[in-house]
This record gives sequence, structure tokens and C-alpha cells, in this order.
Amino acid sequence: MPSDSKISHAFGFKKAATAFEEFINSQAFGGLVLIVCTVIALILANAPIAEHYLAANHSVFGFYFNGLKFEKTVQHWVNDGLMTFFFLLVGLEIKREMLMGELSSLDKASLPIFAAIGGMVIPAGIFYLINMHDPLTLRGWAIPMATDIAYAIGIASLLSKRVPKGLLVILSAIAIADDLGAVTVIAAFYTNHISIYYLLISALLFMILIAFNRGGVKELMPYLVVGILMWYTVLESGIHATIAGVLLAFTIPGKLEYQPISVFGKVSKLIKRFEKLAHPNDMQRSDHKQILNDMDRLTHAVSTPLRKLEHILNTPVTLLVIPIFALLNAGVQFNNLSMHTLLSNPLIIGIVVGLVLGKLLGIFGVIYLLVAFKVTTLPKNIGMRHIFGVSLISGIGFTMSIFITELAFPGQQVYLQDAKVGILIGSIIAAVFGFIYLRFMRR
Repeated sequence: MPSDSKISHAFGFKKAATAFEEFINSQAFGGLVLIVCTVIALILANAPIAEHYLAANHSVFGFYFNGLKFEKTVQHWVNDGLMTFFFLLVGLEIKREMLMGELSSLDKASLPIFAAIGGMVIPAGIFYLINMHDPLTLRGWAIPMATDIAYAIGIASLLSKRVPKGLLVILSAIAIADDLGAVTVIAAFYTNHISIYYLLISALLFMILIAFNRGGVKELMPYLVVGILMWYTVLESGIHATIAGVLLAFTIPGKLEYQPISVFGKVSKLIKRFEKLAHPNDMQRSDHKQILNDMDRLTHAVSTPLRKLEHILNTPVTLLVIPIFALLNAGVQFNNLSMHTLLSNPLIIGIVVGLVLGKLLGIFGVIYLLVAFKVTTLPKNIGMRHIFGVSLISGIGFTMSIFITELAFPGQQVYLQDAKVGILIGSIIAAVFGFIYLRFMRR
């Protein structure tokens, strides 16, 4: 049996990080993985094997099940299927923040929500003004609205010694509110043909999930089984299938069964009972086992199904789903690209200016007005100069922007390539300028 000192050291080395620190660390590492996969995709798209890379993306495969035919291209399986897990995780993060984080009260939520709205409306407005005379390119108006949280947190985390921790909290809260806005836009504006039949079935399945939540169902499996069925019906309804991930997330229970302070009191009583037993070293006795089982049940009671599922999804989404999405979707070909094209193409210009200038004006401008008119206050040790840097970094719009691009220009290769060039250029400018500004800003 290990000594008390060894147990103490073990617990010291395995001390759990807070939920926010876990989130930041995973997003930071995810940003680095995403950068690597983006570079690989760009190399493949412009290498002599580019034709094979594109052919692999658009190769078709599927399966049959009870007369139902599931057949899509590799890219569609990733964008419509695998990315549902990404949106499920996004939905869980949004719900967690609304229950117990930076969006849990009006005072806390006002700054990131209004900043996110400004960071969506202004970029979309700039894009509209530049592309208003072309109805085809105008379909991409939502592309510069989105902030890529993995990239943004990854860049900001590299400067963790130079920026207050509260700044990362603000950045993540803005990005999460931004994700909620992007999901709403996708559901409302990028849906072409609606099947009322499948939409009604989706609504029924969603009501079943809500009934699970209200009925106190804590096991994850019933939610996941119904969630898979809902994914299929949402896909067939015409609404983008990934929205099913967000809807499922909102029904996962997120409230604690017991408050931590209550659990601490109950565990303390169990420890005292354990110490009074006649043979404390005999772990095979039934009374010992009962006390340990009660302790285990109580410690699990402070971890909600939402938090458990978020913990399960974090690593595979960060290290598998998003990297695969980047490998298949970030391959931009530069063969026919010239400086004249970059300076004269309204689609590229609208996205670049929207991401860089639009995000800066939208987020910084809104927060400046909120603080100036005393609607809200900035956290301690954070000034407007910090907000300026965050506003620059928020112009990194990669994963969600590319996702919206695929919805805005399905099968239109020229527009897809131009839009991705704009996203790449705008995101690089925002990342470089944001990093340099925060790196040399006086603390």
C-alpha cells in the first residue's frame, strides 16, 4: 500500500486544471495542429500531385442500410458528418458558458455578446458594400463574420506571459458568442430546400431530447442515440446537418446534482465514518467498500453529463476532426493567382477587409462605446489597448469561415478558391498584426 507521502505527491502531480484552463490549453494546442494541417493542405494543392489530392477529396463512397442509401464524397462526409462533432462541442461550450461561465449573467454576457454582434455586423456590412453589385459573390456575405477560436486562442496563448489571463477569458467568450451567431446564420440563411416531413420528425426528436433533460435522464447514451437519428433527419430536411450537433448539445444536462460545498460536507462525514472503523486497512470489508462507493458517487455528482461529454470530445475534435477538415478544405491553388487578381477581385477584397478591418472596428468600437457610456466595465488589469489586440486577433476566421464558404458556393470551384484565398490572406494579416501588437505592447 503506498505511503501517505507518495499519495500526496501523486495527487500533487495530477492536480486537475480548471475547466477554463483545460479549454484554453486544448484550443492552444489545437491551433498549432491546425496550422500544420493547413500548410500540408496548401502544399498538396500546389504540388505535382494536386490532381490526386482533389480527386481524393471528391471521390464518392457510402453504404446501404435497410433500403436507405448513404453515399457522399469524402469532403461531404467530413463537412456534413464529422464536423457535426465539432458543432456538438461548440454547442456544449456555449451552454456551459451560459450556465456557469462568461455568459451566465447579463452583467458578464453584455460585453462579449455585444462585441461579438459588432464583430459580425460590421464585417458583413463591409463585404456587402464591396460586393453589392454582384449577386453571386454576395452569397458569401457571412464569410468574414466568424472567428476561429482554435487559431485565435492558439496565437494569444503564445503571449500568455505578456497579456493578462482575463484577456484570454474575454477572447474566448467573444469567440463562443461569435460561434453562436455563426450557427444561427448557417441555419437561417444557408438552407436551400426544406422538407417539411423531415423537419417535423427532427422537431419531434428534439422534443424527445428535451423530455430526457426535463425527466432527469443523466446517462449520455439515450441522448446520443436520439441525436444520431436527429442528425439524419436534419440532413434530409435541407437544413445543414451540423445544426443537429448544436441542438443536441443544448439538451445535454448541465446543472450539478449537488453543489460542491454540499458534496464536501458529505465526503467529510464519510471520511470520519471510515476513520472510526475497526480495521481501516482492510479494504475488502463490505462496510469499507460501501463508504468508498458513496464517496465515488458523490465525487461524480459534481461532474455534469455536459462536462463529461465535453471532456470526451475535446481531444478527438481538436486532434482529429478539425485537422481532417483543414486537410480537405484548406487546399487553395495559387497557379492562376496574380497581384492584379488580388487587388481587383471583390470577393477576395471583401473577405480580407471584412476580417481585418471589420472585426477590428466591430469589436473594438462596440467595447469602446460600452465602456465610454458606462454600460459595462472591463475586467481588472485590462485596458482598451488590450482590447485593440484582441480585436485584431479576432480577424482570424478560418474553420467556420471555410465552412460557410462551402455552403455559400457549393460546386462553384472558382468562387470557392477565391473565397479561401481571401480567408487565408485575411487570417494571416490578422494573426501577424495581432501577435506583433500584443508582443510589443507595454504591459
